Amino acid sequence: MKEWKQPAWFWWAIGIFSLSEIGFYPLFSFLGNSPKDILNASLVIGLLLYPIFTICILLFLDKSTRKDVDTLFYLAFPLVINIPFWLVLPNIIRQFTERIF
Repeated sequence: MKEWKQPAWFWWAIGIFSLSEIGFYPLFSFLGNSPKDILNASLVIGLLLYPIFTICILLFLDKSTRKDVDTLFYLAFPLVINIPFWLVLPNIIRQFTERIF
């Protein structure tokens, strides 16, 4: 069995960020926001908060742990499960390419 190089706080940070990300959308909807507002909030999470989170985590990890494939895989997990972000991203790319071409 493989022994993980990541410290315990790494796993806690991934779990808390993922759960807060998942719990944010029902709460935001319950507060009466429109689907467009929820999609815009997912862009803020995916394009602003997630990179800040990832950079902070990588800064606090040891150099050998930063280069580990497992670390990068699990750091990508919160972005992958951010489903509203992936729903709005193709639309933004399409609008951007229509302006260019």
